[in-house]
Amino acid sequence: MPDGPRCDARCALPHAANGWLVLADLELEPTPRRGDDWWSRQHPAPLEHEPQWLAVRPAEADTPPDRRLPSATRLRRLGATDRAWQIMAFPGDLAIEALYEILDGPFAGGQLVAIQEGPSDIRRGLAGKLIVFDHPPAHDAGVPEARLKRMREAVAAGLALEVREPG
Repeated sequence: MPDGPRCDARCALPHAANGWLVLADLELEPTPRRGDDWWSRQHPAPLEHEPQWLAVRPAEADTPPDRRLPSATRLRRLGATDRAWQIMAFPGDLAIEALYEILDGPFAGGQLVAIQEGPSDIRRGLAGKLIVFDHPPAHDAGVPEARLKRMREAVAAGLALEVREPG
């Protein structure tokens, strides 16, 4: 389920399956560790330390530096958060959250929870849509600005809060 710019001729080589990229600065806030749940019982290794940060919105001018995850930060997707069983039981009712390891930058070594898809608060949904599959087209000039512009236009048009990619 790659997200973001589509592959082109530069994508002839295989991609890292779990490689993701932050397209534009995100505002983070601390988040508590998920409790003893289905996900941690089935997959204990990714949750050795708590998910430290929640992507709450695209960063604004007033976002403090200690809460700003910079653009071009590389992430490794670890999987879905503990709500995966709810999504299977009640499809379409809950947002799907993804859990990432932050690989570089000032938050390296921490973990990030972000909305991947589904109904959510619009700001959290937009933050999640700024995390894209890391492949050559995602690094092109103008990609972050174009994505932000499309998202802002959708919000201005009053589109539903559900975050899904077209097509």
